[in-house]
Amino acid sequence: QMRVHVAAALSGGVDSAVTAYLCLKQGKRFILMIEGSSQVGWQVEGIFMRNWDERDEQGICNADKEYEAVQKICSVLSIPCRQVNFVKEYWNEVFSVFLDDYRQGLTPNPDLLCNQRIKFHHLLAAARAGGASHLATGHYAQVTHPADEHGHSKLLQSVDTNKDQTYFLAGLPSTTLDSCMFPVGALLKPQVKEIARSIGLPEVAAKKESMGICFIGKRKFTPFLSEYLRGTPGPVVHVDSRATVGEHTGVQFATIGQGSGLGGQRRRLFVVGKHVPTNTLFVADSSSHPSLCATHLVVGRMRWSQPTPALAHALSAGLPLHVRMRHRHPMLPCTVSSTRHPPLDVESLNMEPSIANTISHASSSRHALPLPCIGHAPGHHDEAATMWHALRQAPGHILVALAENGRAATPGQTAALYAGPECVGGGVILAVHTLADAWSPG
Repeated sequence: QMRVHVAAALSGGVDSAVTAYLCLKQGKRFILMIEGSSQVGWQVEGIFMRNWDERDEQGICNADKEYEAVQKICSVLSIPCRQVNFVKEYWNEVFSVFLDDYRQGLTPNPDLLCNQRIKFHHLLAAARAGGASHLATGHYAQVTHPADEHGHSKLLQSVDTNKDQTYFLAGLPSTTLDSCMFPVGALLKPQVKEIARSIGLPEVAAKKESMGICFIGKRKFTPFLSEYLRGTPGPVVHVDSRATVGEHTGVQFATIGQGSGLGGQRRRLFVVGKHVPTNTLFVADSSSHPSLCATHLVVGRMRWSQPTPALAHALSAGLPLHVRMRHRHPMLPCTVSSTRHPPLDVESLNMEPSIANTISHASSSRHALPLPCIGHAPGHHDEAATMWHALRQAPGHILVALAENGRAATPGQTAALYAGPECVGGGVILAVHTLADAWSPG
């Protein structure tokens, strides 16, 4: 007898709940399709991962509340439920890396690292250890599986383009995608909520959608980060006048393209760059200032879904693609070319070092940690240009030339690459060349 055993990753939210239901429904369709044969339908179980154990101000552990919600969902669906504890793994492989990169003035995205290291590595392994052949999650994405062993699974954008989450899955290798299912990727969000209501989960359908970083919850970001990182006050300098217009509490708390949070100004100021050695933050009057208009990116720590010789050849020839630099930001046409070194082999899911350490190893000894220039740092052009070209020539890095200027490209964030609807890979933005930079990016 052949039986598909699916572990549905449940969080207590509507997307994962409907994912589990759709797996059950698909299993029943499977039985009807093969009626009269000896094959049986799908076995579906709910699996909850505990990544963070901190209690809120009332002494309530959010993970406990979430697991209670998961248990109720599994009861309604009549499927077994279990939880796995990855608190230690999450701290070591996601949160510690997150803090390390923030110390360098970068702006990392822990959700992508969580997907790479926890959900589609440790959780997938736990699902397989429990007998599951597939892991189903509530991501708005689609995956096509090959017809035979010679093909590759592909990651495609979801039907609901407004909810598409392929950005957070960029670079998952095809060998991992072989075992993945994303059922809600074929639906619109209103359809997902309607299904939840129709199967007896109206309170789940009515839940407010969770946004932001999971371990921060409802707290404000800077106070939370201040519990783990010590900021050093320093000058805030206007990028055009070069005048000091205020003082910041720590460059690591500022994000390129966002408001500076500096009070007492006649107009809102936007962060455009950091010079880490002098602890200086640079700001401009407009969010469309030339120093926030990217023309080229150096992207490293690349992960290709299908690291094939054909892809390496296409990179050397300048492959036309689209790039997305943040979730829900528009995709921009671009040309991608590799350095003089071949792209990294990403079939391995071994733990990488932090972004900052990766850059340190790739850069010349002159630019040991911390990175000197993040974003646009006027008065430090030679330093920034030297860093740029060192990163540009480092093994496995790629140069992304934007056909349209991209706003607020931020070192530390992910650049997801697309060929049509397929997300072919992703990596970390290490350096940005803008309209305000005087040196050649090539």
